[in-house]
Amino acid sequence: MNESEYRIGSIPVLYTDATPPSDAGARYKGLNPRTILLSVGYKKEPDCRTWEVETVFEQEIPIPLDDGVIIRADIFRPADTPMVPAVVHCSHYGKSGTGSQGNSRLLGTAEGQDGHEAIEHIAQLPWCTGKVALAENEQLEDDIAMLQKYPVMNDYWLDKRADISLIQCPAYVLASMSTGLHTVGSLRYDCILHRGGMIFIRNAVADFKKSLDHYLKWEDNEWQLTPRARISIISYSNESTSMKSCIERRSNIVQETIENLPFAEWPIPEVNDITLRLSKDGTLQSSSNLVENGQCSYISDAKAENYDADPEELSFAHTFTNQTGLIGSSNAVLFLSCPDHDDLDIFVILRKIDKNGRVLHHINIPFAELKATGDDGINGIEDPIDLPRLNALQYVGPSGILRASHRQIEAGISKHNFPHHKYTSEGKIQPARLVKLEIGIWAAKLQFEAGEKLMLRIGGHDMRLPEFEPLRGKFTTGNKGTHIVHISDEYQSHLVSPF
Repeated sequence: MNESEYRIGSIPVLYTDATPPSDAGARYKGLNPRTILLSVGYKKEPDCRTWEVETVFEQEIPIPLDDGVIIRADIFRPADTPMVPAVVHCSHYGKSGTGSQGNSRLLGTAEGQDGHEAIEHIAQLPWCTGKVALAENEQLEDDIAMLQKYPVMNDYWLDKRADISLIQCPAYVLASMSTGLHTVGSLRYDCILHRGGMIFIRNAVADFKKSLDHYLKWEDNEWQLTPRARISIISYSNESTSMKSCIERRSNIVQETIENLPFAEWPIPEVNDITLRLSKDGTLQSSSNLVENGQCSYISDAKAENYDADPEELSFAHTFTNQTGLIGSSNAVLFLSCPDHDDLDIFVILRKIDKNGRVLHHINIPFAELKATGDDGINGIEDPIDLPRLNALQYVGPSGILRASHRQIEAGISKHNFPHHKYTSEGKIQPARLVKLEIGIWAAKLQFEAGEKLMLRIGGHDMRLPEFEPLRGKFTTGNKGTHIVHISDEYQSHLVSPF
């Protein structure tokens, strides 16, 4: 990692070398701009989908930027249509073309300016109608190197904070609540002002195409009647099927969902916040009269392996008396102290417990479809209970994390039930001093039946399953010694959730 002359504000940016062209992983075959015709039925690889229309493939066309750098793009367009809108996908990995010049400056003003110039260039190409949409997924950057050198907010980090409210065009947003791969950022797009902007959760390619046809081709396909939000609810179980088989197999892994419930907005207006107070007896109480005051503690630096069976976790549960849905973000407000250290890393997670006391998991991908992929990690597995305990495959519940020295809240950009913290300085805590922490918990969409429970867990380690096996047990914290949760009339530790 090298410090470059490129600065964002006063901060010199660290760079690392790209994969060299000689590396097999670079897939570099030399610059080869060309135009070829792909016939109907063409497949890039044997297991890829077939081409449905005759397509012109322009490989590695040059796109000049204002600073003199030339980037390269591959263009696919129908051969029988002279003028079409463009759908631009920008990625730093996974594309078939290579050969772009310059340095990658990810997630900030510089990349935004480059993107603007590229879009304007594409819009003026002879085959383009001038209408352009973006179809984006993700980018990966070596944030750790910059975090280690600059652990608090500065010009570099502020440059990555886009003002989403300035977006004046429709947005089709897929927001996942059930893995840690793409979560919190996608759920912050509710502040897009354009009335065509929508949040969609778990949807199909055909639906996305319908939105593009409406906005890029002005097709009258009744897209404007589509609900602004469609949400799939995780019930973890179905009384007549999955729960019965779950009990018979003594398993806590189920995969029922209630798909695509329509709502007018996100966050949905139909919910009401309910405050559940922590009680020393391990319950969450809606009435203060039922709260047992006292202190609960755990060893914060206990070793965790992330199999959902780690020690030193506090649990508080609320039992529902009728069918209830939790849709949206929750906020854990906790009063804690640590006699052994000047900082606390606090982890919280919400879990669902069935009527038989089992703490449940949800399968993210239908098991039959998962087996059909032929993935090496799935081959030979005949029962969902044997699936690898990874977050991409099994969802345990929404979580939240906060380092106590960064507890100061920035009210201006905080969301409902999801406080945003300033991160401008470290506010260390005198050992044994009691401190109030507000911990936003990722949005969830969970359904509970009468007799089922919502459980809040608190610990000094990450309680999610790891995203990938090599990450298991590798999450490190700065914790030392005992953490104490305080519960009293004065220090009302509680959970606020939308029901």
